[in-house]
Amino acid sequence: MEKSTKLIPHLLLCYDESLASKRALNYLKTAFKGAELELTFLHIISISENLFIPQADILKELKREEELEEVLKRTFKEVEANLKSMAEFLQRDLKIKFFLKPVLRQGEIGETILRCSKENLYDGIIIGRRGLSKMGSFIMGSVSYKLLHLSEIPVWIIRGEDWNQKFLVALDREEMGLKIADYVTFILKNHPLAEINFLHVTSPFVKLKIFEETLEGLVTKDCGNEEYQDFFFKIYELVTNNLFDPKKIRFKVKRALFGPAGDIIREVKKGDYGTVVVGKRGKGGWKGFVLGSVSQKIVNYFSDRAVWVVN
Repeated sequence: MEKSTKLIPHLLLCYDESLASKRALNYLKTAFKGAELELTFLHIISISENLFIPQADILKELKREEELEEVLKRTFKEVEANLKSMAEFLQRDLKIKFFLKPVLRQGEIGETILRCSKENLYDGIIIGRRGLSKMGSFIMGSVSYKLLHLSEIPVWIIRGEDWNQKFLVALDREEMGLKIADYVTFILKNHPLAEINFLHVTSPFVKLKIFEETLEGLVTKDCGNEEYQDFFFKIYELVTNNLFDPKKIRFKVKRALFGPAGDIIREVKKGDYGTVVVGKRGKGGWKGFVLGSVSQKIVNYFSDRAVWVVN
């Protein structure tokens, strides 16, 4: 397998000056202190629809066009200045190369973000989530739920206030588990202080000799289960191909007691992880995400952490 040639993750950060988006900034400042990233700051601009309605009278139409041009010029200039200020705020603690992307809103905010996310090879969308209830978020068509449902790249939902540099990464033994391990070690490869723990929830009856070890330790010892040994080797290969030190990753296999979501939640709380990473399978529409999936339960449960959903 060839080694990764892309060195620095490039993330799309949605910022609109709201408390939720400022929370996303503070999350990066805390959780990624000392790390190296590329960030595109996306600000969606909404202009009064009246300014876009053509006028029948030629003089009124000329005045409308002049006013629209002036409003757009002034607004874009103000937004760019604010985004630059926020980028410089992050540069105090992170090694970031930043890009500014003020765009005019076209359709719903979620649709505009999705369209922008497809214009570059972004490695994730970062969005602060407002404190709506589960049912309120669903009925009101929240931006975060739309992104989780439709985005083709991972989505980071940022909530809470008190974060740290501890990452719990939930893996299954399917292709999604391998994809998540690959994604997380690529994103965190330039993070000198990240504490990463992989968690796999398995059957209560699985035969294993080892239930917690460093990733490197798992591939040098006999775990007593050929299928799991192969799984550990695949994870190890992905991690090392990302030029990530496997000694920095602890791997825990936990027997299922409360179901995957319940066991992940308990492990996150027990270890006080500021970020939890889960996967979202398939393209089953709302049914695949809303009606009881593990990722949906994790996103809805935590109001004080960041959740990355890898699609």
